[in-house]
Amino acid sequence: MTKLVLPLMLLLAALATAQTTYTVTSPVSGVSTTPFRAFNIPLSGSGNQVNWLEVGPNTSCAGQTLPAVGFIFLTIDGVALPCAPLTDSPSRVHGTFVGGSYDFVITTVYRCSGGRGGGGCHTVFTIQSGDVVLN
Repeated sequence: MTKLVLPLMLLLAALATAQTTYTVTSPVSGVSTTPFRAFNIPLSGSGNQVNWLEVGPNTSCAGQTLPAVGFIFLTIDGVALPCAPLTDSPSRVHGTFVGGSYDFVITTVYRCSGGRGGGGCHTVFTIQSGDVVLN
């Protein structure tokens, strides 16, 4: 009996700590802001995405503990996972949140445009690739 209990306990522990990785499926661009904000980042799997990622001091959504450093909204397998607080010291390329983490490869380019309204210059970011891991 005890010979079966230990392998079963190890199997259950492994299943309890299983992680699922979702990969960015196509690049997403936006204008760089402070705090950093990115929207609608498509992830592997049908309809999976980062709906909203916001990283920066004093950025929070409902129920976060201070100091607030950002949040992430996800849709995974048709289920909305709203307002997961970022933890530790996140950046736009790496961070942890309650329930997982993200790692992105981001490039930036400075662009200027002209036009009738005078145009303007701004930094554009592109999330080229990356992963979101759920625990």
